[in-house]
Amino acid sequence: MGMFDTVDIEYPLPMPKDPQGYKGDGACGYQTKDLENCLSTYKIRKDGTFWLKKVNTRYVEGDKDGDSVFARIGRMETISSKWVKVVHEAKSITVYDYQDCSQGDFDYYIEYEIFFVKGKVKKIKLVKFEATNNVGRKARTAEWQKQHEQRVKFCNKWYFKYVLSYWNKFICKAEKKIYRFVNFINTHLFNVGRRLKF
Repeated sequence: MGMFDTVDIEYPLPMPKDPQGYKGDGACGYQTKDLENCLSTYKIRKDGTFWLKKVNTRYVEGDKDGDSVFARIGRMETISSKWVKVVHEAKSITVYDYQDCSQGDFDYYIEYEIFFVKGKVKKIKLVKFEATNNVGRKARTAEWQKQHEQRVKFCNKWYFKYVLSYWNKFICKAEKKIYRFVNFINTHLFNVGRRLKF
């Protein structure tokens, strides 16, 4: 999928002719690949002006004894942020959003092309709108949730905690060692074979 930027839109957007239950609630969190692709946040305000959220951050060292990988590697912490007006002489971007709608019968994909002149919206065009029946997706989600709950229940059993979890760790370590050995053989087999041939 790659990197993208997020655009929150307060400006009125054109609705599809047959919205099929779509209410246009997703004005926050549209994605675009037509800007810097740095996971930045942009905003189109009600007056049509285009803004970028400039964030100053600092790196916070991780805890070497942390419980998770993320706790050990550290994180970026926000020091300050401010909104800066973005002005292009002329620019167009495409923004898109996918919404799972568990309450309704459809999931939605919507895409807009937005034209700016001197940092202000000139025109917004609805490029694509798809309403997909979500009965199958909801059934798959419910099945996944059921399997997940069963797995959590199983992992909380005493025999998993005190016996099977250690077995799993042993198997994982053995797999890594076997993989390294096979990889070593595979890497050096050609050279060994070449030296043995006349």
